[in-house]
Amino acid sequence: MAGKQQFIHNWVSNLMKSMDSHLDETTKIKVLEECGRSCAKNNIKKEALKFKGKLDSWLSKMKQWVGKDNIQKEENCVRVIYSKCLCTMVKDIPPILSGTYCNCSRGWMLEIFEIVLEKPIEVRLEDSIMKGGKECRFTISF
Repeated sequence: MAGKQQFIHNWVSNLMKSMDSHLDETTKIKVLEECGRSCAKNNIKKEALKFKGKLDSWLSKMKQWVGKDNIQKEENCVRVIYSKCLCTMVKDIPPILSGTYCNCSRGWMLEIFEIVLEKPIEVRLEDSIMKGGKECRFTISF
């Protein structure tokens, strides 16, 4: 791991340990959710805006990133599966961070799907690699 990447990894790891030690569960989730929303706004919002009101088209786009079998649309929800962590800050490191960290991805999904669907939604983090799971699984309910 390169020097800068190792520094970032160590910094994020220490931040997560500190948050887990000093913050209650609700606060930790809210902080990481806001980080994910901010990431989405800064990195992919422009792309998502092209798909406002076009959920099926957005899901086709996402399938390019996560694989066609990793997005399942049902009547009032979408299930998204990542076979590996996609966060650019930690994707190349072993899964040693707290599972709390994955609420950042949850916030990312909240932000993007609310843009596409043009309404508030709910995202449940079902499992994650950082929590020891084989994959990251989210359910987006609308």
